[in-house]
Amino acid sequence: MRDEELQDVLRGYGIEESETTFIRHNENRTYKVDEVNGSSYLLRIHQPVKDSMAGLQHTYEGLQAELNMLEGLSSWNNLHVQKPLRNRDGELITIIQHEGKTWNSSVLTWLEGRDLQKDDVKDPAVVERLESGCQNCARITAFLIYQENAYFILYSPCTGRHILLVHMGSRRCF
Repeated sequence: MRDEELQDVLRGYGIEESETTFIRHNENRTYKVDEVNGSSYLLRIHQPVKDSMAGLQHTYEGLQAELNMLEGLSSWNNLHVQKPLRNRDGELITIIQHEGKTWNSSVLTWLEGRDLQKDDVKDPAVVERLESGCQNCARITAFLIYQENAYFILYSPCTGRHILLVHMGSRRCF
């Protein structure tokens, strides 16, 4: 996408002056957004690189459920997750037109990090940090959200437990 198109989307979230850097185009087109004030975000255009990669996560309903889940989880003090931003209309999703097609887009807070590599698990310090993160996730007993039959199931290999995430229209944690 052209930078002007990206800037139009970002202005809808109140991000006026920023620099965008293309990250990759796999499941989504992703861009790092750096604001002049030092804040950083992740802009996702929910357009898979191949049609065969499209799924529930690209539908408005599936994306809404994911963003509602992240918004709820980000309010918990013991979890460090990306928080979705709401646009000027108070929505988590902005619908855009690109290349003659309609796509969903979303903006999340930026979390520094990198992709985990195979060699990383050879480092005992990295494995210890991963185990600690798993233990934090295991503290979540359930977070229920429902959005038009969109369901999420999380599995923690450390605890062997599944967590069903279903959107119920209100942000309630149980």
